[in-house]
Amino acid sequence: MSNKETSKHKKTDWKALFLELIVVFLGVTAGFILNNWNTNNNNKQLERKYLNSFLEDINNDIVELQKSIKTDSIWLSHAKPIVNELNETERINPDSSVRIIGLMSTLSQLDTRKTTYIDIVNSGNFNLIQDFELKTKIIDYYADKESIKFFDDFFSDYFNTFSLPIIIKEFDLIHLKFVNPHIIDETFFQNTFINHTSLIQQRKGSYDSLLVKGYELQKQLENNLLKQSNHQD
Repeated sequence: MSNKETSKHKKTDWKALFLELIVVFLGVTAGFILNNWNTNNNNKQLERKYLNSFLEDINNDIVELQKSIKTDSIWLSHAKPIVNELNETERINPDSSVRIIGLMSTLSQLDTRKTTYIDIVNSGNFNLIQDFELKTKIIDYYADKESIKFFDDFFSDYFNTFSLPIIIKEFDLIHLKFVNPHIIDETFFQNTFINHTSLIQQRKGSYDSLLVKGYELQKQLENNLLKQSNHQD
């Protein structure tokens, strides 16, 4: 066989090789695109799951905030006449002092949820939420909740340190009278009641502020979920 014929047999079929490369390239690209699509689809589903969970938590928070605000409002409405009386006369009458014990003997705290927030932060999935404004509102809302928890803990400490000892040591719960009747004229007793009232006023103010943010976050979550739902349709 001549060299010319051997060269003919060994000649590369570039057209076929090119087609094979195109097929491989398209296959790899399609696989990459499909994988990205699956990842994006899974991320969107997980984002929607988180948003629904956040909405459920916020709805629960709103109900609890409304209850707590109502409780504190009623408490303050009973305390206000006694505070006015103390400001005007610089003393508390015996009947009012008994009502003070009834008021100071109640301790309530806000019961809210943060399971979803803890989960999304600890899992590193917070960036799944695409809406930057929504993310900012969520962070701001839960920062305020943490501040309220700190305040609630402070109020609980005040109750245990100042209010509760008066109830236990200075008041006869069976006969509904003070062991020492003159204690109602003492500065310590009056200041304890005034400070207790002031703390509840501040707490109610923080609850009011958080409720407003809760309504705003609730609306934005609902709008975001509705937008995603319309996009899927």
